[in-house]
Amino acid sequence: MGGKDNYLERLFSSSTPEGKRMRKAIVAELLGTLLFQFMVGFSRHDALAAGVSYAVLLYGTQQISGGHLNPALTLAMVAAGYFHWVTALIYIITQIVGAVLGALLQIGLVPGVHWGQQPHSPGCYDPANDLTGAQAFGWETVLTFTLVYILFATAVYRPGHGSLSPLALGLTVYVATVAGGPWTGASINPARVFAGLIVYGCNLHGVWWIYLLSQVVGAFLGAGVAGYVFGYGSYTGADGNLRGETHEPLTGRDTESA
Repeated sequence: MGGKDNYLERLFSSSTPEGKRMRKAIVAELLGTLLFQFMVGFSRHDALAAGVSYAVLLYGTQQISGGHLNPALTLAMVAAGYFHWVTALIYIITQIVGAVLGALLQIGLVPGVHWGQQPHSPGCYDPANDLTGAQAFGWETVLTFTLVYILFATAVYRPGHGSLSPLALGLTVYVATVAGGPWTGASINPARVFAGLIVYGCNLHGVWWIYLLSQVVGAFLGAGVAGYVFGYGSYTGADGNLRGETHEPLTGRDTESA
C-alpha cells in the first residue's frame, strides 16, 4: 500500500493520532463557523463586533483545528504547502455545514427571520447599488488577500505572534469591515456566502458568484505572496508528512519531522 493510502487510512481511522485529531478538528471548525455565522449575522454592520467575534472564536479553536473558520484560509494553507488537500476538503465541507447550521439557528431563535428571506436577512450581504461587478470582485479580492496575508504573517510563519494571532486576525476583520463593509459587506468568507444562498436565497444583486470567485482568487494570491515573502511550507501531500521544522497544520502547534 502506498504512502498516500497510508496517510488517508490513518486520517480516517478511529484509533490513530491523525484520526483522533481530525475528529476534534471537525467539531472545532463546525462549532466555530456556526457561532461566527450566527453572531456576525446580527453585527455585520458593526465592524468592532465582527472583529471581536472572530478573534474570540479563533482563540477557542486555534489549538484544536488551527482556527480557520473560513474556506479561503484553508485553500490558502493548501496553496502555500501547509495543508493536505484531503484535510482541506474535510475542513471546507465542515465550514459550509457549520455556516448553514448557524443560519438555521438564526431562523430558530429570532422572530421575523425565515427561510428564503432575501435580501434583508442576517445572512445576506448587500453590495452598494452603484457598485459594478468588477468593483465588487476587486473589493472582495483585496480584503480576502489581506486576511490571508495576515494569517501567514502572524499564525503560520515562525516565530509568528503566538497567542496574539487571533487578535491580529480579528483586527483584520475589523479593518476590512470598516473599509469594505459599505461597498460589499466585507464577506471574505465563502462559507457564509454559501449559507446565505442555501438558507436565505441571497442573490447579492446577481453577483453572488463574483463573491465566491473573488474570495478564491484572493486566497491564492495571498498564499502566493505570503509564501514568497515568508516561505512556502514543505508539506509533501504524498505521504501526509511534514519535512523539516515547520508548522503542524492540524493543531496549530510547532512540530519537527524527520
